[in-house]
Amino acid sequence: MQYLLDVTRRELARSYGAESHETQAIQGDLYTGTLQARYPVPHQRGESPQYVLLDLLTPEQVRWNARQHRKVGRAHLRHADALDAYAHTKASSGDAA
Repeated sequence: MQYLLDVTRRELARSYGAESHETQAIQGDLYTGTLQARYPVPHQRGESPQYVLLDLLTPEQVRWNARQHRKVGRAHLRHADALDAYAHTKASSGDAA
């Protein structure tokens, strides 16, 4: 099974090269102003997510994705706050890099 996942990932990587819109959304600005073509559907922790075309998602699946994005966004803000606090502490102690 892992072999099939690896092959699939390689094929997708080839299909979505560095110039693809979806790749740019992942590697550049996290939100480009355009919705993705596909989104994951709810799945159990540890399972590989299955992606479905946006137009085929149910309203509840769309809301689930929105909740996931908000959860990740809050985690990123907490991480940014922790980094700022670390930088402030490091600057205050005279240990600037």
